Amino acid sequence: MSTDRHSAAYGLDLAADPPVCCRATTRGGAKTVPWPPDGDARRELARGAAGLAVAAPAASTVVRRLVAPFASARKAARVWASLLDMDLPFPVEAAQCDFAPDGTEDGKACAMASAVRRADLDAFLDEAAAHGAAPSCCDAEALALWDQHLCEAPPAGEGRSALLVHAAADHVTVVRGRGRRLEGVHVLRSAPSALPAERWRMRFRQLAAGAAGGGPVDVWWSGGGVGEGCGLRKALSGEPGLRHETHRGPETFLARALARRATEGRCAGLLPDECLPPAVAGRRRARTRAVHLGVIAVSLLAMALNAALRIRHDAERRSLERQLAEAASAIVRDVPTVPGQEVLQARRALADGAPVRETLREARMPSPRAGQAMELLSGLAGRGVRFYRAAWTPAGIEIAGSAPSPRAVENLPGGWEPDVSVQPQPGGGGCVFRMKGEWPGEP
Repeated sequence: MSTDRHSAAYGLDLAADPPVCCRATTRGGAKTVPWPPDGDARRELARGAAGLAVAAPAASTVVRRLVAPFASARKAARVWASLLDMDLPFPVEAAQCDFAPDGTEDGKACAMASAVRRADLDAFLDEAAAHGAAPSCCDAEALALWDQHLCEAPPAGEGRSALLVHAAADHVTVVRGRGRRLEGVHVLRSAPSALPAERWRMRFRQLAAGAAGGGPVDVWWSGGGVGEGCGLRKALSGEPGLRHETHRGPETFLARALARRATEGRCAGLLPDECLPPAVAGRRRARTRAVHLGVIAVSLLAMALNAALRIRHDAERRSLERQLAEAASAIVRDVPTVPGQEVLQARRALADGAPVRETLREARMPSPRAGQAMELLSGLAGRGVRFYRAAWTPAGIEIAGSAPSPRAVENLPGGWEPDVSVQPQPGGGGCVFRMKGEWPGEP
């Protein structure tokens, strides 16, 4: 499917006699314009400011709804050509094909496929050039007709059947659908006025029987041959179960559809790139370059942002490492820290002082007892004493630990006169002690 969007587009119905042209914009509806184009339209088309959409010959175009054997749209895109090849009367390699996603069915990916033989397409483009047309989009007639029908006459329900009859100058296209789904396309290669009534009724009965499923069928009419004296419509006047409606402006219906789909970027991609007008091809290359430059710009921006984040991360890391080294130095104190080993050194230093920290955590007593206890502990620590346990109550204090000598726990300052028991430390090198006493100054 062609994704080229045009702010303005012309839809040219070359199957009408004479050709019918409509101009549409993204901001407004379509209006009929003369063909060949006048000065402003000609200049707009010449410089590629507007697209020109045509429909490939309906009699030469194959339209099929394909269902892939799996749900993945990406996988399905690889097999659409193979699935379509089985339904084509000519090799898929000799055709210009388009595949438009069409939702899912029973959990399987679907697509609306359209194909036209390259030889027939080249002959059609030569005919278009003879009419002064250098198209930038080549759509599938049946898909454009059904899309415009859904736009102008949305179905009342998903189970409602409809037949769209488009009477062109040299053929009749019948599009069959249910709800919003297009189910089949049938083309009669005869001018509406030359089609025998009996042959038309027989063919239409077959199509209506397949569409109805036992219910009523809406029949919508479009095209230049559906005026008051339309023989096709008269031939069906006695058929039961049909409700006939005519689209507004039926003679411009296809041209409106082509122009609108071109502005929305939804035309079937049946025009090879090498057949694009030079101005349109130049604009497409410019858009491609702009997209590539945009991708490059976004990539460079992402790289710059990544570099900025890396610089900031490195600065924060260095700051954290510096703070860690300072914190470790404060814990380790006299021993120099080794880069990368700060945490290990700090853990070892903290493990050596664990009894002191445990003492401080347990020493939670309101002043002045807490101050007296801390003063005693600090004095003992200054003598090289280490503590295994320290606890106090309103009655007094109890301390256990190790000291370098018995003298370290004697003659305590602050009026302390506890009972102290001292024993040599196993293995030598100091002693262990236990002291228990009342608060100084207590009666």
